[in-house]
Amino acid sequence: MVVLEPSVQFCFRRTFWWTHNYIHPADLPCDALVVLGGCDTVADPHDVRQALEAYQRGCVERGETPRVRLEWHEGWLHGGLHSDEAAQRRIIRDVLTRPWEAHGEGGQRES
Repeated sequence: MVVLEPSVQFCFRRTFWWTHNYIHPADLPCDALVVLGGCDTVADPHDVRQALEAYQRGCVERGETPRVRLEWHEGWLHGGLHSDEAAQRRIIRDVLTRPWEAHGEGGQRES
């Protein structure tokens, strides 16, 4: 398992700080899909969701297309996508076909 590899453990326990690794959605070099689990304990998913939704609303109000599409899964823990093969396949298919527009204004999808 990757989590047992010593350098990965060192990175996450000693040198990785989320506050130093923040990127604003407008600064992304390409469109992105953010998959959030409502029960994540690493970062507050409700705060992240609120910030991304505010960004999306601002884009729509300015007549711009948001760079970020948000997918919310209420019951998922951190990394919940890794335990749901059907969701993995659907997301890969969605990303490959770029259906940003298919999920309505702001590009949101809730599962």
